[in-house]
Amino acid sequence: MTPAEKELIDLIIKQDEGGWVLTASNESDPSGGYTFAGVTASAWREWRTNKYPSLPFPETYSAMAHYIAEHFSTIHDEIYAFYYDKYLVPLQRNFSSPLPNAALYSCSVNCGVEKASDLWQLARKKTKSGLDILPVFCKVWQDHYVDLVVANAIRWHDCVVHGAEQPKTFRAPNLQGWLNRVNRYWSSAAEKVAEKVPTS
Repeated sequence: MTPAEKELIDLIIKQDEGGWVLTASNESDPSGGYTFAGVTASAWREWRTNKYPSLPFPETYSAMAHYIAEHFSTIHDEIYAFYYDKYLVPLQRNFSSPLPNAALYSCSVNCGVEKASDLWQLARKKTKSGLDILPVFCKVWQDHYVDLVVANAIRWHDCVVHGAEQPKTFRAPNLQGWLNRVNRYWSSAAEKVAEKVPTS
């Protein structure tokens, strides 16, 4: 992992994943699950069991808090490795690029590598020659989130009205957070465009 790759991962953790913070899935129950630096216990367990099968895994929030205290000097390296293996390496494989755009990487962390790759390719098709792809990608990315919410609302309607299979938890409460994530990169793209516009 290069310093630039590490810096990109750190940016995503601090800007989009709540920072290097340990939070309990249920604040009133320290024996339950957790999220650390944007990584859920279940996702980390899957990756860590494959990478380090002989190491014990901190299953609960209280166990993880104790683990962080004991391994403070190495826990960050583990999380960097998780983000590198799960998202950065597959993106590099998909795009033959040493370092993806930060917005693309953030999207892959939130939506999955394959979906982020599909959205980037769609944005590339929509971007006119010579123009920056980032604003177009942000629009496509935003539309994906809105489509998720609308589709889930339709499934809930079909469930209640027509007795169809119950969908997963309704996603509307997540929408604002998702849009905030996109807007951070969209604003950055707008600032870059403004910098290129000559002033009188």
